[in-house]
Amino acid sequence: MLVVAACSKQLEYESLEYRRTVDPDKVIRFIGQDLASIAGDAASVYFPTSGGVTIYLAFYQFNRSSFPAYGILGQDMDGDSVDCYVDWGAGPMNAHKLAVRYPDSALSIGLNIAEGGGHRSWAEGGLANIAVGA
Repeated sequence: MLVVAACSKQLEYESLEYRRTVDPDKVIRFIGQDLASIAGDAASVYFPTSGGVTIYLAFYQFNRSSFPAYGILGQDMDGDSVDCYVDWGAGPMNAHKLAVRYPDSALSIGLNIAEGGGHRSWAEGGLANIAVGA
């Protein structure tokens, strides 16, 4: 939530507050990573309601509109929500939409620092740049 809140016009960072969502002796079940899987889980009668949702963001793409658009954040550089979804084959992903659709769920964010996926590169040299602080 912090990454989304820090970049969002709709959510104010100062308004975030800690709240315990479950008894400390219990486990929070997370579901992810794409919106379709999460919606299917939420509609299911076979599982208890998930306490959290998970998404992975593409680190090198936060300031780029090219694939994967805005790093899957679901917001452009001005903090405006965008209706673009990234799908690597598992289903549509958009962090802003996820946070808005499941406001009572904890949000787990994985930070993808891979330089690409499959046969496609979108951040060649990215890991080397991190290593030297570039």
